[in-house]
Amino acid sequence: MACGGVLLARDGAVHLSTLSRRSGSYDLPTVIRTLLIDGFHLDAVRRSPGHVVLNVHRYDRFGVSIAYSIVLFEEAANSTALAGFSKAAEYDRCHPLVVAPAAPEGVHAISLERFLSLLGGAVDEAIVRRSDIAGVLNTLGRHTLPEGMAGDPEDRLEEAVAAALQFLIGDRAHRWGIDRRFEALPDGVVPAAFVLLYDAKSYSAAYGVDADDVRRFADYVNEFNRRYGSILGSVFAFIVVTGEFAHGDDQHARRSAELYAECRTTLCHITARALGEMVALLRGRASLRSTLDWKPLLARHSVSLADVEAEVARLERDGLIKKD
Repeated sequence: MACGGVLLARDGAVHLSTLSRRSGSYDLPTVIRTLLIDGFHLDAVRRSPGHVVLNVHRYDRFGVSIAYSIVLFEEAANSTALAGFSKAAEYDRCHPLVVAPAAPEGVHAISLERFLSLLGGAVDEAIVRRSDIAGVLNTLGRHTLPEGMAGDPEDRLEEAVAAALQFLIGDRAHRWGIDRRFEALPDGVVPAAFVLLYDAKSYSAAYGVDADDVRRFADYVNEFNRRYGSILGSVFAFIVVTGEFAHGDDQHARRSAELYAECRTTLCHITARALGEMVALLRGRASLRSTLDWKPLLARHSVSLADVEAEVARLERDGLIKKD
């Protein structure tokens, strides 16, 4: 069905039409992108003069769907539009939320800046500042807690991988491992200029990607592309991080080719230690981080510290960055 320029297919996928134009004081694609990455599903969009209504839902930790109706005003909210919005939200059985620069007395409204900040879900990057980050990630990847760290090793590895990828890529990483545990999703997404999905595997023994894993990863990618590809772009690479892989380079290449055949997405293997070493290599080198192009690196079936060092050496040799 069509809702104010946004086409919602019967299967729930979202397709852009007039959605791409900027609307007043808010950038609607940015708002929707932020909602999607923070774990919401977009159900409907209704445009009216001066405001737009987004009906969304998300799942809590117990798998219960919670529906919201969000109205975004270009200017101060007016009583007539608010009355219609309230009735529609009640009819749809949605929790109402008003986002506006100002609202009539007695109406609870938040600013667009506050609204987006509440959806920030910032990843804690404290771990990337640890001098022993490579060892910490390696230990977590082998399903063991480093000294002084509490919690579940798998959960802590997911947190650390999200922080490391966010630091390296320079775009926000969002974890799905906790807040969407009842859905068939990987651990998280990095919605950079090229979209990355990732899974962190914490195993006491070596982990090997098998044919079932490839099919599951392909399902993740295809579902993401079906629902969000028109807004965020198709998934470029699927990254698997673990303490130790059970197979070598030839097998990694085969599995990556299998995934690409299924969904045109590269499967990239990175050990947890190597991921930590990459962070340590680039820490304190802001110009290098902003210059390094991760796309060709992550197009490979595996990435090691040596691969990143070789790219850094090339940039230095070409005079694109200065040597330390």
